Parts: sequence; structure tokens; C-alpha cells
Amino acid sequence: MLHSKSILSFVLVLFISGCSSVVLPIDERALINDIKAKYQGEILAPEDLKKGDITTYSFPPVWGFNVRSYFSRDGSFSLDREFYRFKNEDRGSTIFEHFIESEGDIEKTGRQIILKNRIAYRKYDSSSDLNYLSTFKECEFKLGTCTYKSASGKDKKVKTYFENGVWTSEYEGFRNSKLIETKIYHKSGLLIFSSYKGLIRGNTSYSNREAFEANSL
Repeated sequence: MLHSKSILSFVLVLFISGCSSVVLPIDERALINDIKAKYQGEILAPEDLKKGDITTYSFPPVWGFNVRSYFSRDGSFSLDREFYRFKNEDRGSTIFEHFIESEGDIEKTGRQIILKNRIAYRKYDSSSDLNYLSTFKECEFKLGTCTYKSASGKDKKVKTYFENGVWTSEYEGFRNSKLIETKIYHKSGLLIFSSYKGLIRGNTSYSNREAFEANSL
């Protein structure tokens, strides 16, 4: 079962990024520990991917996601919400309809989110191709250094490691800035927590995304 928990405390945590320091606006370690305790036994690990078979999971009717972004220039947070509503199972794929919350109203986007062999894809409409939801595409669960094609067609490298339920990916951003993504997955492949952090042009860039059970729309 998923539960919503908004954590907007302004605990300052020092994060080392290359030679620069990124000051995080929340105590992310405490948040991660809370999520790991909440989903103990349900968190995806590399050994789960080696088993070959995937258990059929019973999904709640709707998964919600709190998406928080931090703006270091004025110290403010923004909070957005999106929702995945379970639609059906089709030839081994789990299909969700996609919704966003805008000014208090929940709107269907027409997109679909598809879980297939634990990889998440986005389909923009019924006739479009499947697109990887992850920036890292086929490198999503590859430990060590992996090369993928960026949206512009350039070869990009990402280094991923796994420790105690958490997948951490390091890669280069604008002007060789170091960016880090931290992720926790449900055993089904659904992303239940992620964060993005970096230091760009002297400003801290931070956002996180946390799942909760919405039950209905």
C-alpha cells in the first residue's frame, strides 16, 4: 500500500558534486530511509532482474506522484501532481492512463504509461511508438558505465551503482556539470521515488518525485 507524505522541511544537507557543493533543501537520506522501511520486501534489486520471470502484481486503481522542484534563487518549492490510472494488462504489459493536476483540476493527457519487463515507456497517443520514460533508455538498470543515445542523437555515458535498495546514476550535464539521479523502484518496475540534483551556473538544481496511493480520481 502506498501512502502520501509531503516532506518540505528545510533541513540543509551538504552534497558533494565534483569540486562543488550542492546544498539540498530537504533531508533526503531520512526520506529515503522512510520509503525503504515502508516498502520493505517490495523494492527492486539487481538480482530480481536476473530471475527472468516476473510476478504479476496487483496494482491499486490509481498511483499518484508528488513532484517537488526547488528553486535556489529564492528558496521556494513548487509542488505538482500526476497520476497513473490502471487500465489493463496486455500481452505481458501493464498499461496506465496518464493524468495531471492543473490549478486543482485533474486532466487526462491522452498519454499512456506502459510497464513491460520492468521497463517504463511512454506512449503519446494511440498511434505513436513506445518511448523510454527514462533519460537513460536501455541503460536504465545497467550497473557500471553504459552508453546511450541522447534526445539529440549524441552518445552519452551514465554510471550507475546500487546500494541498499537505491539506484544512483551519475552523468554530465550542461558545460560538464555533474548531475545525479537517485531512484527506488517497486519490484514491478514502477518508480516509487526519484530525485535529481546538480549545480548549474552556481545555482542548486533539485527535484524529487514520490509515489502515493490515490485510490480514485
